[in-house]
Amino acid sequence: MCDSPKKKFIEDFNINNGNGYKGREVYIIKNHPQVHVEIKKIDSENWFEKLYKYINSIKEAPICKLCGGNVMFYNVRKGYATYCSMDCRNKDNDLKLIGDKNPMKNKNVVDKSKKTKLIKYGDEHYNNKEQQYKTKEKKYDDKYYNNRLKARKTSLYKYGTENYTNRELAKKTSFNKYDDEYYNNRKKHVKTNNEKYGIEYYNNRELAKKTSFNKYGVVHHTQSKKYKEARFVKTINQWANKLNINVDDIKYNGDTYIINNYCNSHDSFNINKYVLRNRLNYGISNICTICNPVSENSSIKEGEIRNFIENELNLNTQKIKINNKEIDIFIPGKKKLGIEFNGLYWHSHLNLDSNYHLNKLDIMNENSIYLLNIFENEWIHKKEIVKSIIKSKLDIFNNKIYGRKTHVIEITNNKLVREFLETNHIQGFVGSKVKLGLFHENELVGLMTFGKKRIAMGSKTSLDGEYEMLRFCNKLNTQIVGGASKLFKYFIKNYQPKSIITYADRRYSMGELYKTLGFDHIGNTEPNYWYFKSHEYILHYRFKFRKDVLVREGFDASKTEHQIMDERGYMRIYDCGNMKFEFKLG
Repeated sequence: MCDSPKKKFIEDFNINNGNGYKGREVYIIKNHPQVHVEIKKIDSENWFEKLYKYINSIKEAPICKLCGGNVMFYNVRKGYATYCSMDCRNKDNDLKLIGDKNPMKNKNVVDKSKKTKLIKYGDEHYNNKEQQYKTKEKKYDDKYYNNRLKARKTSLYKYGTENYTNRELAKKTSFNKYDDEYYNNRKKHVKTNNEKYGIEYYNNRELAKKTSFNKYGVVHHTQSKKYKEARFVKTINQWANKLNINVDDIKYNGDTYIINNYCNSHDSFNINKYVLRNRLNYGISNICTICNPVSENSSIKEGEIRNFIENELNLNTQKIKINNKEIDIFIPGKKKLGIEFNGLYWHSHLNLDSNYHLNKLDIMNENSIYLLNIFENEWIHKKEIVKSIIKSKLDIFNNKIYGRKTHVIEITNNKLVREFLETNHIQGFVGSKVKLGLFHENELVGLMTFGKKRIAMGSKTSLDGEYEMLRFCNKLNTQIVGGASKLFKYFIKNYQPKSIITYADRRYSMGELYKTLGFDHIGNTEPNYWYFKSHEYILHYRFKFRKDVLVREGFDASKTEHQIMDERGYMRIYDCGNMKFEFKLG
């Protein structure tokens, strides 16, 4: 079955399904027959267990975290238990208590605590009963300061009774205030209801039905056309007030609103009611779906990546969640490759914080999952490069060349370098001083470039003999065994550098190549950001929008770079930062 029916079912299942009726077999047979066929194939006697496995793409039920035994299935929302029994759960908690979560189980911590108390309070058991008695007697002249006798004494002094909250006092207070010893009793409620509503139990079901029928003509008022129309009018008025437009400028068609006279650039646009609500809740400055396309486009592109993996590479994919972080596309197996598709608008600073992508990457790396972060514009404009990167991470290559069958040539034709990088490198062209090409049978199949250390990457100066490796890539879908090493050795031999630095973009690299070449990992940079306009799908590096540049162009010097760019209609999207490497000679 294709992904579309499953995707539609999950979206339907997660909307207005408070009582879970959309998980019942009858509902699924009627509304999602293809999904029902797939669920029936899943091995389980419990229908809801089948449904849970289907939604979460689980083939085998999990086992006890501690002993490996069978665990209980709860329900579709909660899933499976973590342990097979309370015995296993308690044992596992006992194991945890030995560590940092209960430091007082650690002898060193206990000894240090006793030593501190002895120095500070003169007693290594400062919190013991005798010490408490001593302190209270010194402070209050009563070693049982909080005891019952003290409480009675205070209550007698303050309220005239030893037991302030006792029943007799409560009766007296109630009588003085309400002329009734049992003011809150059932008889009082019944009397009030009779006087006010003519019925002993005002909130009973029959009265509610009667009131609803008199007002709306149906027993359950939420089913009435009159009630629904009233709700609709109220909702339209709310949207109009928030959008600062007239009620007549909003039309409703199914689940979609047609908004008129709101956007300065477009007279009219359609927007789903849930998207409208979310955009207003998130405080989006312009809700226009033409200026800011809806994430459905991103879902389509994400589906294209999934189809490429499943249909062209013949690999299975699934969605997984770790520490409440979901991976869009996960390829199980030895490589454990995860792919996160990042729609520009929904992953911009308007919706996510600057560390979102980095935090997710770190969590996946901690769980031995290699996570690729693909930006929407890369799939649109550099689809073949993205496909080649995915294949290389899975050790899938169309061509394999051995480095010994290649030769290195220094390239002076800048046009050739530009064309090769734009075709084969995800970051495209960058100017360089040294351009080393790897040729096989007179064809350029690999390229490595060097130059001075870049200011844009944080380098202030570049002394003689100090270089930055700017780019390295092979021809798409091609593995060159020993090719990078051959180019790098050529550079060292012929240019004799003192040091070389380079950066690995953490969105699609863990720096394995540089470690192989002998570089040392010297740190990571903070997440970087790019500017974009949602309808253009083009990223602009922040360096060209520095505040000094903007001020020279005539923008307000009293405003920050972000404020100026926000006013110009640009949004920001953050990456995962870079790994920084250094190679030193001598």
